[in-house]
Amino acid sequence: MSWNYRVCRYPQGGVGLHEVYYDEAGNMNGWTEKPVGFADGDDDGDGLEQLIGSLERALKDARERPILDLPEEA
Repeated sequence: MSWNYRVCRYPQGGVGLHEVYYDEAGNMNGWTEKPVGFADGDDDGDGLEQLIGSLERALKDARERPILDLPEEA
């Protein structure tokens, strides 16, 4: 299974950043219920680097992948 960040458009309006999951064939099979939040309880250098890495990956994915329209029953 793989995943990436995607900007998702909600049926009721608005957008949010979610983790979207794919099966081995590359078909989407789910996403996080709530938009992702970027926080780490560890304020040492490693925690900061992990946070920055996650933010950079999210920005890259959001720029490169099309907006995903979520269905009504999401």
